[in-house]
Amino acid sequence: MIYDTNSVRAVLDEEDFIVMFTTEYCVACHHLTRTIRDMGINVYRIKVEHWARMADTYRLKFFPTLIFFKGRREVLRKTGSISAKTIRKCMKEVYDG
Repeated sequence: MIYDTNSVRAVLDEEDFIVMFTTEYCVACHHLTRTIRDMGINVYRIKVEHWARMADTYRLKFFPTLIFFKGRREVLRKTGSISAKTIRKCMKEVYDG
């Protein structure tokens, strides 16, 4: 499930989570959104057009960007077109490793 949110602080009640930063006109962002929905995983989405400061805060240069947090700290970052296989591999590395 994808949860739209306006800041990472909104999800800090959780220890481990994934945040997806997207832009409205990014084709790869729309593909990634579909991939995540198909996978059935929980991800928080921040649309940077609405929250431009977030792009600066997290030094985002490419979209989409997935950031994996563990213990409320950024552990891994992936950008661009990301496959379900890559997402599963990252989740295993971050949360099972």
